[in-house]
Amino acid sequence: MICNVDLRTPRYDGESILNLSNSILRSFGIPVKYSSLKRELHYNIQNEKIILILLDGVVYEKYLEICENNQDLRILYKNTYKIDTVFPSTTPTVLTTLSLAVPPIEHGILGTVLYIREMGILVNTLNVTLHAKHEERDSLTRIGFDLCRITGNITTIFEELSRSCIRSLVLIPKGLKGGISRLIYRGAELQEYSTISEAIVEATNFLDNIDKGLTYIYTPSPDDVAHRRGIESEHYKEALTDILKNIMRIIDKKRPRSITLIITTDHGQVETCEKDYIELNKFRGIISKLCAPPYGESRASILLAYERLEDDEDMNTLLNMGFKLYTMRDIVDMGLLGTSENINDMVLGNYMLISISSRCLRYQYNLAEHEKEPLRSMHGSILPEELEIPLTILNLY
Repeated sequence: MICNVDLRTPRYDGESILNLSNSILRSFGIPVKYSSLKRELHYNIQNEKIILILLDGVVYEKYLEICENNQDLRILYKNTYKIDTVFPSTTPTVLTTLSLAVPPIEHGILGTVLYIREMGILVNTLNVTLHAKHEERDSLTRIGFDLCRITGNITTIFEELSRSCIRSLVLIPKGLKGGISRLIYRGAELQEYSTISEAIVEATNFLDNIDKGLTYIYTPSPDDVAHRRGIESEHYKEALTDILKNIMRIIDKKRPRSITLIITTDHGQVETCEKDYIELNKFRGIISKLCAPPYGESRASILLAYERLEDDEDMNTLLNMGFKLYTMRDIVDMGLLGTSENINDMVLGNYMLISISSRCLRYQYNLAEHEKEPLRSMHGSILPEELEIPLTILNLY
């Protein structure tokens, strides 16, 4: 499917997940690093005990539909607003933005795969491993590589809270304690959980014992279901419904007082199928002009080229298949990565190839590896379905 769309910049001026993390700082009386949520959203955060729940891969329209049509979730529907995620619309970029409270142009985590020029390696930012290698999580950490090499000395919101003697607890699924978690949860008390119900109970118990503080729960569902089954499947709808019902069931049972519950997501999704996957390896004209394999995301690929790509015949073919080519200068000038005086150019290439359709690029980094089964939904670009996300703010007194 090719869509005739105009790409728009995420609303970093008060209606994005970047502004949410700064509003959390502001709610605790801590100076912001970027602008906070616009006035009518920010002042909905009315308590100094906050439970922030981030559900991975929630489609805004699906979230609204589920909450509106389920009596137990109607209260969420009435307290939900539409905001934007950041670009690229992918988990490592969004989670880093949320935790560091600065835009992607400043922190530099621009996708799942990054090319570190000074080392000549492709890094998987989620696991901190060499990309396309079947290595144990944190294999690069054990030989001295740190994602702070990319982000520099930017503090997390949890470190900022700690400096003001405000405690924070981050709850993540078992097995995710390493990798990017070492970067984005610095300053927080970190705890793993087995079920989302367990996490919510731990979050409320933590806040019951302090005067003010933040608990932050991350869950990889329903994104995992969306990739396997698609966002139009009953599996996806049921997964999202179950999570939301669990949240409200435990919140109602615990009946916490003077707490603000915030529910949001990192990105939306676009439905995909087998024919949407384009094998970039076959476009030899493009590949021959690259200094490194494409990196970033399959729907927002960063290209480091030593020759112009604009007039390449293979590139023209791709552009007719639902992609758009931008120079990195254009990307920066358009503000797609946010704005900052501190531009992080460590991982920037000189082009970005962005999908303006349901198409995705597939590049075979490991020639010995068989093609993986295509995913049923994807994200990373800036179509409305990927960019627009729900923000629920519910004050419990």
